[in-house]
Amino acid sequence: MFQRSIALFAPFLLFLSVTSAQSARLDASAFQKDMGREGAQLVDVRTPEEFSKGHIEGAVNIDWLADGFMNEALKLDKTKQVLLYCAGGGRSEEALNAMTKAGYAQAHDLLGGYNGWKKLGLPSTTK
Repeated sequence: MFQRSIALFAPFLLFLSVTSAQSARLDASAFQKDMGREGAQLVDVRTPEEFSKGHIEGAVNIDWLADGFMNEALKLDKTKQVLLYCAGGGRSEEALNAMTKAGYAQAHDLLGGYNGWKKLGLPSTTK
């Protein structure tokens, strides 16, 4: 009986985990909207060199590829939303997964990354 119950609910649990992960990934419109929320923490996980060539205004740079990423990321407020992005979405998705495991329940990343953001003509800065 127990095995049958597990077999029946396993696909549902898989669906929930996939849906949850997908809902944490935002398109540019939703990402931009969430940037305007009070307390939102915007994090560019690209390298400092990439960041210096252009980034979304208000972002802090915490390089996903650098040693100590999580030490720096853990300085962010877990009670507030964290918005992550990289160049194309791969590194920020990895950072999102790590931060979610670390207890950041309101972490999201930008689908298509900074490249997609720029392609849509959305604002950025080099300052």
